[in-house]
Amino acid sequence: MFVGHLPAGLLLADAALRGRSAPSRLWWGAAALGSVCPDFDLVWFYLVDGRRTLHHEYWTHLPFVWLCLAPLFLWHALGRIFLAAVVSHLVLDTMVGGILWAWPWNNRSFALFSVPALHGWWVWSFLTHWTFLVEITLVVWAVLQLRRRSLS
Repeated sequence: MFVGHLPAGLLLADAALRGRSAPSRLWWGAAALGSVCPDFDLVWFYLVDGRRTLHHEYWTHLPFVWLCLAPLFLWHALGRIFLAAVVSHLVLDTMVGGILWAWPWNNRSFALFSVPALHGWWVWSFLTHWTFLVEITLVVWAVLQLRRRSLS
């Protein structure tokens, strides 16, 4: 997933805020941060690891790690929206990226669909795969929802 994580997090915050009088700026921030947090490992992936290990195998993409960290987040509403956005990131990555949902008991990566390497540059294979339409849909939906929210 390239562009869908942040819009998904914002849609999550929009749904969570519907009908609430919570301090929305903090909720938006927590959802936005949680929706991209697992990809902070890309800094390590590119700058330290030299792209030797698939970044979905780092701890930031392991559901078991987030399950263990959950008690730190569940005590506060902002922590819950952050954690929900992290989970949305992992679910979206499961579409084509593969996530180790059963780790540490099983090292099998789960992905719903595979993207065949049809182009010389791997990114084009993802951008031209039908699943990229899901990402575009998330972007358009989030823009429309945020626009609607700002007009009301």
